[in-house]
Amino acid sequence: MSLAMFTVLFGTRHIDSTEHHRGMMMAVAFESIVKLVAFLVVGFFAVFMLLDAPGPLPSLTEAHVVGAPDWGALFVHTLLTMAAIICLPRQFHTMVVENARAQDLHTARWVFPLYLLLMGMFVLPLAYAGQVFLPDVSADTHVIQLPLSTGNESIALLAFLGGASAASGMVIVSTIALAIMVSNDLVLPQLLRRMRVSNRNFTQFSGLLLNVRRALIFLLLIGAWGFYQLILEVPSLSAIGFLSFAAIAQFAPPLVAGIYWRQANKKGVYAGLFSGFIVWLMALMMQTGMLAGTEDTNVVLWLLSPPELPFFATLSGRLGHGVKHYGEYCLFCGGVHGNPAFVE
Repeated sequence: MSLAMFTVLFGTRHIDSTEHHRGMMMAVAFESIVKLVAFLVVGFFAVFMLLDAPGPLPSLTEAHVVGAPDWGALFVHTLLTMAAIICLPRQFHTMVVENARAQDLHTARWVFPLYLLLMGMFVLPLAYAGQVFLPDVSADTHVIQLPLSTGNESIALLAFLGGASAASGMVIVSTIALAIMVSNDLVLPQLLRRMRVSNRNFTQFSGLLLNVRRALIFLLLIGAWGFYQLILEVPSLSAIGFLSFAAIAQFAPPLVAGIYWRQANKKGVYAGLFSGFIVWLMALMMQTGMLAGTEDTNVVLWLLSPPELPFFATLSGRLGHGVKHYGEYCLFCGGVHGNPAFVE
């Protein structure tokens, strides 16, 4: 409820043709700094724990931090991440919609890679320290559990604040972007068909649109909470993240085809998205334990299983194979629907 109220206050104060929300972006920028500072402090703390550890430490391989390279999983994860950068609503909203000046991109070219470098600098030491000192604790909680294991509650609190700020910033931007998309593309056309908008009642109409966006924010957050209850059986945050990336990556083939493939058309996009969503839904049901049986007794599990080939055997389980299935479905469905219309 507090997230919804904050999102409404910062994201739906007025109707702006540019959809710029300066207050929200300032809040997101501040939480990015808090998140970075918290992660760097915990990273230095993990390094000092390793340096002060009594006795010899196990190697990275013995601690199960690193192992043999899994090229198939690396390929799938990289592909999903690249697609997510382009297709995620919050990424597009921040990079494109909220970009007021083209000159800001010159600064972002070196600030963004530097930020990623700093965020990734202590990933390996944190994972190593977690496996050495807390081998039976979930890796998702190492950032908080490592300081707590030594009684450093202040560092643990800072880590919690950094994680909370990162999560809240992501939820707020995503909710605002989705509310704008739904209101502009679904709700607004229906309102324009049923209402006669003129200069005399524009203020009333804009107030109605603001209320629609505010209601959508609450509905989206309630739906997100319900989806969270559905995926409680997913073992880790990384698995949830890649399931989300696999869902949003379905928009990447239509985007690329719309730019470079002159025969692409909306019927093929609809068919491809429908096929991809079915595959993704089956993968989600498999991850949450909704599918009973084994690959020999359940045809859905058999379809999601990677074939016995050297490359596909290294894919990240059925998720990677599901992504491959979607690419085939999307390209096939996009090519069998004839020539595009004149408008397309």
